[in-house]
Amino acid sequence: MVGILLFVLGANQDNWFVSAVMDAGRWLVHPFDNLFSIDNAKAERAVNWGIVAAAYFLVGALIAGLLARAAVGGGRTHSWRWRRGAHV
Repeated sequence: MVGILLFVLGANQDNWFVSAVMDAGRWLVHPFDNLFSIDNAKAERAVNWGIVAAAYFLVGALIAGLLARAAVGGGRTHSWRWRRGAHV
């Protein structure tokens, strides 16, 4: 998202921070390069990179949910065994 804002707002591409963010963005977007071709370069970058950002967000949320569910499920089983074994 930062890369989209930097490009659309016309940030100085020679700046080290802008350059680093844009390089990282290009690397992340590369597998989905040029999903849509739009005449306006800023709109094209915003749409293509925005779709990729949404895809990465959804995949990350799915993985985080699965990890959280696994951690909670494992904790319940362990605490149940501890309570039953310690107090019986």
